[in-house]
Amino acid sequence: MLRDGQGYVVAQYLHLDFTSVLGNEMEGGKFQRVTETDDPVWVTIEIPEEFKNTDPEITRSYGLLNMAGGTTLYLGDLDTNDDTLTVALNKYGLCALLMKDKYTDGNSRESYWDDNGFYRGSDGRITSCSWFAEDGENIIRLDEFGRIAHGWHRADIVTDVWTYLDPVTGYKAKPGWKYIDDAWYHFQNSGFMEEGWIVDETGWKTYYLDSNGRMAHSQWIQAEADNDLGMPAGIYHLTADGAVQMNGWAESPTPGVYWYLRAGDGLFEADNPACWSSVNPEA
Repeated sequence: MLRDGQGYVVAQYLHLDFTSVLGNEMEGGKFQRVTETDDPVWVTIEIPEEFKNTDPEITRSYGLLNMAGGTTLYLGDLDTNDDTLTVALNKYGLCALLMKDKYTDGNSRESYWDDNGFYRGSDGRITSCSWFAEDGENIIRLDEFGRIAHGWHRADIVTDVWTYLDPVTGYKAKPGWKYIDDAWYHFQNSGFMEEGWIVDETGWKTYYLDSNGRMAHSQWIQAEADNDLGMPAGIYHLTADGAVQMNGWAESPTPGVYWYLRAGDGLFEADNPACWSSVNPEA
């Protein structure tokens, strides 16, 4: 589950219409106050069924978080049979429902997976939005709701780094090639997806991965330079297995026209007349 700076869990964004109470209007998914007063308005929120507490050993607190100001508007302990939460709304921005769990008796326990698939720490809180080494080797991701994540996952929203989590086990991708949804992808030692030019583990073949990480194959590409791998910017031919054709002739995108790829890096020198032919010199 996604926690704010106070340790509270953002369990669910509330898409509620407070217009009749607050005089608000929805703009771009956010609740924007249009009333002229900052006096708080009390609103009763029904707790979604999936977030109600049914564990007698756990005390769950609920509240609302103002996403714009990062302020917890209200937080109070609820009994397991409480269905609603009464809160005071007096800030601008999108509100989210918060949950915070702790053991009722105040004692610690061994960390464990509960019956709902949440991983609970020794204090009873649900671990979320974090990486977890399940057996010291296979790494899983706990999502914003505290459950094992699967499929594609953006590991860093700033640098836009992605990884892939096994659809069954949730294990983070291992280094090397992985075939996913009819395409080949290559992952670094860290398990993050690669883009652009790469040299495979053999050290002999060079491949190009597009901006979505998919291996390009059986086509011509216009690629940017990679100085680390010694690949100049320009036009290249990718074979059926995705490897760059490092030398020789290949039929261009124009049928009956052949281009020569220079030895060493496979670059097509478009301004060199010797690299053009109207017949296949290798036929």
